[in-house]
Amino acid sequence: MKKLNLAIGLSLGVLAVSPGLADSPISFTDAANDVSYPVIDLQAVSVNVTDDTITATLTVGDLPSQLPVNHPDTSVGHLEYNWEVWFDVNQNNVLDSGDIIIVTLFSKSSEPSQQGSILEEGNNTLWEIIDDDSNSKNVGNSDTSIEANTITLSVDKSIYAGLTAITQATPFRFRTDYYYGGEQGTDFAPDTSWFSMNNVQLVDNNQPPPFGSTRTSHSEYDKGYEAGLSKCDASFSPSEGSVHIPCVEVPTEEGTIMYKVDMKQVLDDPEQLLFSVLSAEPVQ
Repeated sequence: MKKLNLAIGLSLGVLAVSPGLADSPISFTDAANDVSYPVIDLQAVSVNVTDDTITATLTVGDLPSQLPVNHPDTSVGHLEYNWEVWFDVNQNNVLDSGDIIIVTLFSKSSEPSQQGSILEEGNNTLWEIIDDDSNSKNVGNSDTSIEANTITLSVDKSIYAGLTAITQATPFRFRTDYYYGGEQGTDFAPDTSWFSMNNVQLVDNNQPPPFGSTRTSHSEYDKGYEAGLSKCDASFSPSEGSVHIPCVEVPTEEGTIMYKVDMKQVLDDPEQLLFSVLSAEPVQ
């Protein structure tokens, strides 16, 4: 019966996917070289939320161990470098009251111009938005680590009560900034909206009617499954008892974005088809 229900869902081209709580990070890539400064050029990001911790990673085009800081033409306290992740706690697609930002950044100090390390000179903090993105409060410190071109931001949920509302299903968005010597740049991932694992649906796959229909044979479903492995087509194999869901569409304010995804089934409730989305890559 479960296989039959799968086939029916696929023939309609719509199957709700509930991501559940993934054991692995949600990750996706961002277009390379879409900003002029490699140190903030986001190329891959990931988020992993557990009961105890929140971890986010940002991989950029190039991340030297030392960066020029305290430009003489920059006013003291002005931002020079910034790498951060936003969490849309109230899930309204706006950075506003109650939302959380985990960040590492450089701001101009009174020291002379020099080369600085993110780990040694950076300000690793946790912020909660009060009214809007220009009014926030510092609610704690975050941990930052670096490996090659990847920055990892992490925080223990126990340090602030507001963090308990963040789960693997909370929408998120990454931002990086560069302000140095009169030059500036900003990059986002996703580029135009929040990444949300809620309310995603399958791409319309134009598959034949369910197995058992007089118009669809067992072998025809198997052929469709094999063809779908290399395309954004959901398909079902009666022989293998397998469903293939290669892509999902995520509705946003800017339109629908299609992602190729890697998913696994959550087995908490055998009566429902629930999936964790382990990674996602925008379809160009």
